[in-house]
Amino acid sequence: MLLKFLLILLACYLLVMALLFLFQRRLIYLPSGVPGAPPPGQVPVEARTEEGLTLRGWCRPAAGRPGLAVICLHGNGGNRAFFQEDANLYRSGAYQVYSFDWRGYGGNPGNPSEEGLYRDGEAMLARALAETGLPPEKVILHGRSLGCAVAVELARRHDLGGLVLLSPFTSLADTAAGHYPWAPVRLLLRDRFDSLAKAPDVAEPALVVAGGRDRLVPAAQSETLARALPQGTYRLIEEGGHNGLLVNSFDRVRREVEEFLEGR
Repeated sequence: MLLKFLLILLACYLLVMALLFLFQRRLIYLPSGVPGAPPPGQVPVEARTEEGLTLRGWCRPAAGRPGLAVICLHGNGGNRAFFQEDANLYRSGAYQVYSFDWRGYGGNPGNPSEEGLYRDGEAMLARALAETGLPPEKVILHGRSLGCAVAVELARRHDLGGLVLLSPFTSLADTAAGHYPWAPVRLLLRDRFDSLAKAPDVAEPALVVAGGRDRLVPAAQSETLARALPQGTYRLIEEGGHNGLLVNSFDRVRREVEEFLEGR
């Protein structure tokens, strides 16, 4: 009887693992539908990926000729409307600020995946460069959580002006393993977003901000990534959480960002 019971438990466990493997992207990517009208001062904008997907977004134009372009790369849940506090960190009229949605988010076509998000990031960067006429070294990538991993990948490929990373993880596998210690997530994951392995190849200055009360991405992961970036600067917001990092500490983070961007 005991052997039969153990075999049933094993079968159930393997079934759960199979379901996790098959449907993992539905657990990783949590998009919301089409956002409403752009916030005041922003206009609709589109970027086109190499395979022909049209990504919709918003742009806050610079007051005159832009000194910097900022591309906001949002997290795994919601859509660009959920992350407008990130765009609001860059209120100077010298910044041209872009907030796009990933494929499958905000009414965009396509299905999200690691490689797909990298292609989306390339399309967003190309649109910003073409529209502003700025060189790549005048582009700042602002990432939040999952968006930080895309920012790190793009910074490996291009010589950009810098990175602002809020609540970044070392890798998706590290984060998932912490939440699902009972599952062999390192074997199951298709999309790994291994920023820590890529960090030594990132030459750009990077500001990493983490929340001390973050329960989704432990601050220790963000600090480890910051230390691995050749020009990484780490700032801990003790009272900050994950989704609420800017809700509770907006002014503190804005000061850190302004100091980081001064003179660029």
